[in-house]
Amino acid sequence: MLVTAVGNELVIAHPLDPLHGEQLMTLVAGPALYLLGHVAFGLRLTRAWPLQRCVAGLLVLASAPLGTVLPVLATRALVYGVLAVVAALETHARLWGRPANVGRPGWAVAPSPRHVPARRQRAKD
Repeated sequence: MLVTAVGNELVIAHPLDPLHGEQLMTLVAGPALYLLGHVAFGLRLTRAWPLQRCVAGLLVLASAPLGTVLPVLATRALVYGVLAVVAALETHARLWGRPANVGRPGWAVAPSPRHVPARRQRAKD
């Protein structure tokens, strides 16, 4: 989050100038670290590769060379546009993309409405 905050400060300070070197990497590194860190966390936790976040992280890193010719505001819009697309795709998949009782790899599936856990059955007796 600190790297992202420094990148935002650079956007505020020089919105129409292209960035180079360390300044450009600071702008791109925050979102890239977030996405790739989330990939590593998901891989460790569920042993599944979140493909959308892998591709998004690589797209964010690949947008860095464009930052040398584009104004900083356009580079930031490009980077955060990639994040917005990933958020929209994951929200769509979470809400409408999976059939009932099918969970994500490594995640527990919610019990069906007909299934009542044993402890609730005992409490009623």
